[in-house]
Amino acid sequence: MTDKVMLERVKNLAQLMRDKKNAGDKFALMLGAGASLSSGVPPTKNIMKEILARYAHDYHDGSIEEQFGDLWRRSPANDRKLFLEQYLKCKPSGGYTRLAEITRMGYFDVIVTFNFDRLLETAFDDAGFIQVKDYRAVIRGETDINAFSKLVRNDEPKVKIVKFHGSLESSDYFLFSEEEMANYPPEIATLLAEISHRDIIICGYAFEDLCVARAFDTSPDAGSIYYVNPAGAAGAQIRGILIGRRSKEKVISGDLGKFDDFFAALQEELAGPRVPIRPGPKGQNPFKFMDSYREADKDWFFGRKDLSDAMLGKIETQDPKVLCVQGPAKIGKTSFIRAGLMAQLDHDKYECVYLSCRRGVEDQLRRELEKRFALSLHDKDLDTAFREAKEKTPKRILIFFDQFERVVHACSGDEAETKAVGAFLVSLTMNSDSRLTPVIITLKEEAFSDLLWSDTLRRKLGEWDLVPMQRLDEKTLGEVLQQLASKAGVGLASQTVERLCKTYKENPKFTLTHVQTLCYYHVNGFDQDCGDYDSLPNPGLSAALDSVTEDSNLMDLIDELSSEDRALIRSVMKVICHPDAKFKWVIEFMKSNFSNLTGKETYPEPVSAAWPAKAFDRG
Repeated sequence: MTDKVMLERVKNLAQLMRDKKNAGDKFALMLGAGASLSSGVPPTKNIMKEILARYAHDYHDGSIEEQFGDLWRRSPANDRKLFLEQYLKCKPSGGYTRLAEITRMGYFDVIVTFNFDRLLETAFDDAGFIQVKDYRAVIRGETDINAFSKLVRNDEPKVKIVKFHGSLESSDYFLFSEEEMANYPPEIATLLAEISHRDIIICGYAFEDLCVARAFDTSPDAGSIYYVNPAGAAGAQIRGILIGRRSKEKVISGDLGKFDDFFAALQEELAGPRVPIRPGPKGQNPFKFMDSYREADKDWFFGRKDLSDAMLGKIETQDPKVLCVQGPAKIGKTSFIRAGLMAQLDHDKYECVYLSCRRGVEDQLRRELEKRFALSLHDKDLDTAFREAKEKTPKRILIFFDQFERVVHACSGDEAETKAVGAFLVSLTMNSDSRLTPVIITLKEEAFSDLLWSDTLRRKLGEWDLVPMQRLDEKTLGEVLQQLASKAGVGLASQTVERLCKTYKENPKFTLTHVQTLCYYHVNGFDQDCGDYDSLPNPGLSAALDSVTEDSNLMDLIDELSSEDRALIRSVMKVICHPDAKFKWVIEFMKSNFSNLTGKETYPEPVSAAWPAKAFDRG
């Protein structure tokens, strides 16, 4: 079958999943070892062989399964975990990220996996799922056999990950030996038959386990099966099941049969048609010069769509009382909040209040509420301030506290201020409702550990939804840079992108600001080896980029200014930091052109618009 046919089958599946979901029905999902291969987890038989070769030199009789079963029975729980950890503790591949997003969109409520790794749970955690509330892993061997089935059938949580053969976390129990794999206990067999009766997607599983084949529902009145495997339905067992379930034409093979490729294609189909990138006028520079993205830049902000969709969904459902985005320093959280969230919201429905936080955040918030809603809040407590603000607008108020770690750092060592910040956070949580939601962003989890939490605040933190945000991976960053260049109609050499992405991956101090700024100059014709920006010929640019990684830096100070004042200073900085500039030329340029620096700036801007070429004429 051709790739085109396989893609059409993915599209058919996505349409069926949408229709089923709208009708109140959902597909089940079953994962086998093929789902974990791209994450670095070897096939089960390979794991057995390597463990036997390492720890069982005295075992020589019987099949691999029999020898392994003997070793397993003789080994204590701690040894079993030691055997497996080195094979199973891997990072989830991109397919798991896509699967987590599909699950968040409400397309799966039961996921059966015969794998022992925690790749699926890790992907869910990274996507902001909260265990017990959003999902639960129900693991055979950890739970009484009767309670196991009951937990899977419960309505809550919304998603159940069902591990019929155990997990790394319950390494004292694994279905590995031949006798264990022959037949499930009746309660487990009944449960699997019930799940497999539904419409189901089977990915990366070859039906080599006799207990699964015997319990799987093969009746013709059961739902459809979409079988996803690079080699197609190669085994006699699965071919018979597909024929019995009227699904022999629902096999997805080839490249799209690979776990990562399949879930990438399925997630894109389920997410709906994406707006195509329309190239802008030729000669625009789409890269930011030492600046973050704003609401007006939303059409130029790429790379965080999955996180944006997840956060917008949380805001729309009004589920958490407080949303808190957490991640390392300098990974683009301000750009994400402004261009990835605030700019995407319906401003007929939401009133967005944005604060670039600083010491005295409560007074800062009062002043912003007074200005936004024409209030007089002198000597009024926060409860009253929030109530009066809500009375002034029919919209739902969202308050974005950007760089909240500044507040935490400012009160460090001051017990009175620490308690005041704690009381402020309690008040925010208690006042959060369907009309007002605080969305707090901070640098990293440790930022809050500096606060002396009261018991009240510690309890209130349980009502927060902590959403992790990570550095962009090398592949995604490269795609973002090429998307920007393509949209703006400018050239950006692939080797330049590779150098930048490699440096970004290997050097934690090389931030997105460094990447964007150096791309800004590359598009303007300056091709410096960006692997070592310390060697840039202009010390002004090196110093400016160095300052980005400091807690208190020039760019943060500029960010506090009005847009016109900020643009004015950045216009001057572009001249000073230009890689080919020498200060005598800069001085002459400023003397002759200072009156023309109006502070007005367009984005994306024309190439080389920030300075006339003749200003740097070496002749």
